[in-house]
Amino acid sequence: MRVQDNGKEYLMMREEILQYLNEYQLVRNMMYLITATTLGFGIKDGNFNLAYLFLLPLIVILPSYIVSINYWEGVVKASTYLMVFHELNRECPFRWESRHYLLNKEYKNTPKINVHIIPYLVCTVMCIILYFANINYKNILDIMIGIVVLIISIFVFFYYKCVDNEWYLERWMKVKQD
Repeated sequence: MRVQDNGKEYLMMREEILQYLNEYQLVRNMMYLITATTLGFGIKDGNFNLAYLFLLPLIVILPSYIVSINYWEGVVKASTYLMVFHELNRECPFRWESRHYLLNKEYKNTPKINVHIIPYLVCTVMCIILYFANINYKNILDIMIGIVVLIISIFVFFYYKCVDNEWYLERWMKVKQD
């Protein structure tokens, strides 16, 4: 009976992971849609007079990035939980999370960029470049606003980094021991 309960919990946790991944995709797609729409209005008919319109998508891009990192943290937390409390047991017939972890660990030495950041970073950079390309450089306020937005964007991307699997794995192992 205990093995059967473990199997149910495992499948329930996998379902939770899939739900997080679905929500992650929805947030990213919403960010794309709002960014494209807003930039489309700013670029429409070659009307670049509204430079502030290029900063408007950042109101969605940066919070969307933070939300997506939170969803990804849920994925990592659940997957490492499955590894520690289920997949390390011999009775567990499932090994997806452990194998996936080992695959990622095998290629950790190769330099790679955090793929979760790329869509948000590209959209942010594009908005900031379009803003600076269309401001009046005689207006110090426009320049200062652009610099402040750039600093805020850099802070968000450095502060909210991808979630560390190792950290959660170590914590779940400690919980299991206690």
